[in-house]
Amino acid sequence: MVFATSWDNVFRSVKMAVARGLAHRNLDNAVAIGIDEIAWKKGLKYLTLVYQIDTDCRRLLWVGKERTQKTQRQFFKEFGSERTARLD
Repeated sequence: MVFATSWDNVFRSVKMAVARGLAHRNLDNAVAIGIDEIAWKKGLKYLTLVYQIDTDCRRLLWVGKERTQKTQRQFFKEFGSERTARLD
């Protein structure tokens, strides 16, 4: 062990950092999004990815399990109707 820590500590730290980032992010400036899917686990499982693709800002906004319409609806539910109405 180079850093004298455990994987449990690493996972806990990452989880805390992600939770803090999600709590403090601002999605109000997103006016263009892109949706993609990726296969993982030898192509048997999929994730849906939603990106902000504005000219001045490109970032991953959301990751959902599976690649279904239900998954996409969940993103838009969380994104909110006001933000969705502002999309180009």
